[in-house]
Amino acid sequence: PVRDLDVHLLALAPVSYGDGEGRASDGGEGRDPMEPDGALAALRGYLEAAREREYRALSRTLRSARYRRVRSTFGTFVEREPPARPRSANALVPIAALSAARILEVYHRTLDEGRAIGDGSPPESLHDLRKSCKRLRYLLEFFRGIHRAKPVERTIARLKLFQDHLGAYQDLQVQRAVLRAFREHAQGTPGAGPGAAGFGAIDDLCAELAGREREVRAGFAARFARYDSKRAHGKLAAALDRGPE
Repeated sequence: PVRDLDVHLLALAPVSYGDGEGRASDGGEGRDPMEPDGALAALRGYLEAAREREYRALSRTLRSARYRRVRSTFGTFVEREPPARPRSANALVPIAALSAARILEVYHRTLDEGRAIGDGSPPESLHDLRKSCKRLRYLLEFFRGIHRAKPVERTIARLKLFQDHLGAYQDLQVQRAVLRAFREHAQGTPGAGPGAAGFGAIDDLCAELAGREREVRAGFAARFARYDSKRAHGKLAAALDRGPE
């Protein structure tokens, strides 16, 4: 939630509403509704208060005994010498073979999920694909030191571009959801609303975000086609010294 609210506040800060030629459209008063005394000041305050609450919750978690225990236990595990006679069935599997198999497994998942997405697929299908791509990138970056460097870097760079597209779609949806939540909160709380001009500005922003969301969604097929290409498959195969089946 902290990250999502940061994204929303950053996206909100430079926005100004006009008629396309730089003229304010806030009722003819010539005032930018995004200025501190403008109609959307209440929205910014609402988002900043929500971020502060979530940041405190995050800080409590990072200061908790459970988190300290997890870090300490993991550190001990990583630094400990391996047993002379490991009993785990997979303990003697070479890490290159293990990582390649896991990377390919998640890579195939991204391909299956992406190929199943059509024009009528729900937004959740793109969100699930975004999470699978995130897992794939974690694996590639974590194991980058034991596979062929240049092909791995090129695969990561291509994956980043695709992730940026999926992330933009997710961020736009989150921003619209926060705006809707604020509008409902303001309408249901006497004296908390930004006024008619503020509600109009919020509606304008929602419409603008919805338009951008449609544009990003429409570009998915072309973006995925570049990701799901023979060239991309070949780069990954070169990185792992084996090809996806």
